[in-house]
Amino acid sequence: MKMNYLKKTLIVALLIALKANVFALGDVSDRTLSAGVTVPFFYQNIKNDDPVETKIFGVGLNINYRQLFPNSKAGFFTDASVFMPISRSENYDGTSVTSKFNDYEYYFGIDSLSGIYSVLLRSNSIAIPFGAGIHLDGMMSKYARDSSSIKKMGYTAGVGIWSNFEVSVSSSIGFFGGVKVLYDFYYYTSVKGSSNSSDKGLTNSVEVLPAIGLIFHF
Repeated sequence: MKMNYLKKTLIVALLIALKANVFALGDVSDRTLSAGVTVPFFYQNIKNDDPVETKIFGVGLNINYRQLFPNSKAGFFTDASVFMPISRSENYDGTSVTSKFNDYEYYFGIDSLSGIYSVLLRSNSIAIPFGAGIHLDGMMSKYARDSSSIKKMGYTAGVGIWSNFEVSVSSSIGFFGGVKVLYDFYYYTSVKGSSNSSDKGLTNSVEVLPAIGLIFHF
């Protein structure tokens, strides 16, 4: 029930963003780059012959670029994060397995969200941009223990929304606090170790990525 509600919420948000020029205040120029830190939380529930529930908490870097379309109150944005999971837990039919970053030779993820946005509120020093679009997320890891290793690579795809609260201290620089809320419905995973395997299909995957940092206006 909760997942169905989230799907409907994100679809409505995507439609709002596509119509965002209705809510924009004035014909303003907006070309902004932001960079900061993020602490993502990832939840995935795969329901197939071997159901798996995965929870990941991490830390990483975030970058966002946005620009208005010519003579328009709406624009295009792209947002990307590179992060390292700090902890990971998996539940296989009631059996829980927990691992940490130190258990891996490497483990990182790349997250991207691109779509349409508008500035819902703007004053002399404050702006609240809001956007929605297509989301892709990829992860790679190598787990090594007792002379054996397991390499895993996978990605998920779906939709998401993004918004910032921005405070400018000059015409060129400021601060922001923001968040991305993402829902993925398709996944692919490949595993290489003592035996190789791959899996793909439908999933219920939710990510929340809050971020803080600096904004730069051009």
